[in-house]
Amino acid sequence: SDALVDWFGDTARGDAAHGTTTFGQDFYRAVLTSEWTPNKRVTTRMVFGGGLDETSQANPQFDIQTVKLQARPSARLRPWDNFAIDVGGEYVVERLDGTLDAAAFPATTPDRSGTQTLTRSTGRSVAGYLGFDWEALDDVHIIPGARVEHYSQTSETVFDPRAILRWGIMK
Repeated sequence: SDALVDWFGDTARGDAAHGTTTFGQDFYRAVLTSEWTPNKRVTTRMVFGGGLDETSQANPQFDIQTVKLQARPSARLRPWDNFAIDVGGEYVVERLDGTLDAAAFPATTPDRSGTQTLTRSTGRSVAGYLGFDWEALDDVHIIPGARVEHYSQTSETVFDPRAILRWGIMK
């Protein structure tokens, strides 16, 4: 919440009254993680999560809600002591809705008046990744990998290669 109104607000100039929350953000989350290690070479994990975000502002008025549900299965296989293979996926469903005062729209938006209700929209994304962790030396790890994501609302698919060189200088 924005407490600056109490110190710097001036109601004579149209600012909100002292003590008014001009910007608020509430979020709620729940996450459940389950991990299974059948032997020292294999570890699996499943993460389920969900949440609700609500962002609101007094002037110009808006109230936006986002609901998200997510599932992320993954596995780590260790065929050798100094080498691991990480594989996993992610599925996300996200819903957005809310209301906006016309003054909250960007300047390039055609003339609007009154309160606008956002059309409830639902988007989905599906992702998968593959990575390796090679302990080349005692404290040096080389970690290449790649992630592919697909977004339903834009029909966009993104390929994201990555590489990390990690040196543990302190134990």
